[in-house]
Amino acid sequence: MPTVMENRPIQAIINRGAIDHNVSVIKKLSGNAKVFGVVKADGYGHGLRRIYPGLSALDGLAVIEMEAASYLRTQERTRPILLLEGVFSPQELSDAIQLNLDLVVHSGRQIELLEQCHSSNSVNIFLKVNTGMNRLGVSPKHVVQCYRALQNCIA
Repeated sequence: MPTVMENRPIQAIINRGAIDHNVSVIKKLSGNAKVFGVVKADGYGHGLRRIYPGLSALDGLAVIEMEAASYLRTQERTRPILLLEGVFSPQELSDAIQLNLDLVVHSGRQIELLEQCHSSNSVNIFLKVNTGMNRLGVSPKHVVQCYRALQNCIA
């Protein structure tokens, strides 16, 4: 019996010219806002190494996995690389700081990790707020409390 994929030959074709055009349009429409290219899940299955070069005009890149962030940092010395789910252990936090990654914070546990960190290096933090999708993010009623806790981490 044939598999579903044999009956439905699906393919995605990556057009670098289209990527360049889309990036140009997005940058123009965004004004002064920073624009990051999200290349999580190995470039959404298209291959991180093939996709990210087409995003060179963007202000930064965003990934989920530490491995992807580490690879990108070997290629990208100065552009921001945002770790979308943040870190989950002291070792990951140490690695992220060493790689100069920007971090999303979406839980009290991640704030605790930052509070316990004794690094002399700074780290850029993006506080993720749960606006209704209920995947990741602090509750809107806890935003001020979390923000203040994060401010104390850098004081």
